[in-house]
Amino acid sequence: MAKNTSGMNRKYQDKTFDSQDWQLVNKKTGETKDQKGVIYMERTLTDKVTFNSKSYYYLDIDRLKVLQSNGITDVELGLLIHITSNLSPYKNACMQANNKYHTTASISKVINQSEQSVKRKLNRLVELGALANQKIPGRKTGKRVYFVNPYFIRRGKEFHDFLGVLFNDIILSDKTNESLKKTIGDKQ
Repeated sequence: MAKNTSGMNRKYQDKTFDSQDWQLVNKKTGETKDQKGVIYMERTLTDKVTFNSKSYYYLDIDRLKVLQSNGITDVELGLLIHITSNLSPYKNACMQANNKYHTTASISKVINQSEQSVKRKLNRLVELGALANQKIPGRKTGKRVYFVNPYFIRRGKEFHDFLGVLFNDIILSDKTNESLKKTIGDKQ
């Protein structure tokens, strides 16, 4: 693959030819080059590209659909995406641009809303299982930090083991399940 400075790489299709079956021929002179034990390769540019994902976040679409079924609003989802723009690696904690942990006050300042309004939305995200507001495990003192459920949004693939204890997978709420059962029962 040829490198592109934008983080996007062009993909190529490679085809190999064994020198026992193939040889090089000069089109002008007709001279052949016979080499033993060499593999010839033909490289063709494809219509595909890959992206460097070191600075990308993963958003699980199946969990998004479950959160939508469980009643997450567009405003709550927008807030969640906004505060995950600088997740800490391994902890999946919401960070400010200055690498300090986000607080309700810092979030309210960034989005220009009252702390009370932001706190209600953050509490709702905690209720939905998308966020947790906990002290950092292993520290005896410290403020509470907002952690994002890595089942839904994550930065990277490796995490501190406390996230496995802190979060469960995002599933349909009992309220949504009852509503679905009723809807299915009405159709039968």
